[in-house]
Amino acid sequence: MISVGYDFQGPNRLTAAGFDGREAEEANINFNHGLRIGVFYPVISKNSMTLNLGFNYMRTNYVFENADQLSHPLNTSLRDNGLNALGLNFTLFKPLDAKNFLVFQGSANLNGDYTLNDFQSLEYTRIAAAALYGRKPNDRLQWGIGVSRTYLGGALNYLPVVMYNYTAPNRKWGAEMLFPARVNLRRTFNSTNLLMFGYEFEGQTYRLNNRNGAFNNPTTIYDQLELRRAEVRIRFTYEFAVKNYYWMSLQAGYRLNWIFNVDSEGDFFRSLFGDEPFLNGKQPH
Repeated sequence: MISVGYDFQGPNRLTAAGFDGREAEEANINFNHGLRIGVFYPVISKNSMTLNLGFNYMRTNYVFENADQLSHPLNTSLRDNGLNALGLNFTLFKPLDAKNFLVFQGSANLNGDYTLNDFQSLEYTRIAAAALYGRKPNDRLQWGIGVSRTYLGGALNYLPVVMYNYTAPNRKWGAEMLFPARVNLRRTFNSTNLLMFGYEFEGQTYRLNNRNGAFNNPTTIYDQLELRRAEVRIRFTYEFAVKNYYWMSLQAGYRLNWIFNVDSEGDFFRSLFGDEPFLNGKQPH
């Protein structure tokens, strides 16, 4: 499966705090936007085991008001470079018997303000993983519990995971949950149209490459900068079949900032994003 999407977020404000004698700087962002690509391929598909491999890419551009007047290195870095997230992942599904199963997931992500001409060192690759035991009592109910190593909160965390998928007897209502990452209530109109409402956590840690020593001062060099970014998206999702195996997914909702901090061997300044509406459209096929 190939998924191609475009993400758009409305106006918001970024306050870059002062540090090392630099003054704080408030900046208005007209909008954020970027391309999202996902590729998923079943490498092994047997009754005894299923293995899927995936690739994902996410780009975030920051369009500032009065962009040429910015002076704070965080604001200018986001203006000039944006953020990239590039990852490889796998999902292994292993049935134990007719009702019990195991799921293993893993990913390697390279996130930062790099470009193709100035690519980031692989030593900054971030590894995430999850393991889950699940049970499927019938074809309408599936649940599981497990543990995950994740960067969803903007920094490394080890969290419990609860999976719960349910479909009502009339097949029109249901729930899809992988807590705490995402929760959705589902309304199925027919085999080609469905509507969901819920939330999803999005977060990662991004390396800031401190080009030309923009963050430095005469006595301190900041070459180990990490932007810790996380948000909660409360949203409606409408999915429908366009033709044959082609589907369209449209999302609209509200983004709540969770964290948007920059650390260098400990916090040295913090930045706060406001909450704003967003729109997201993607076309998997």
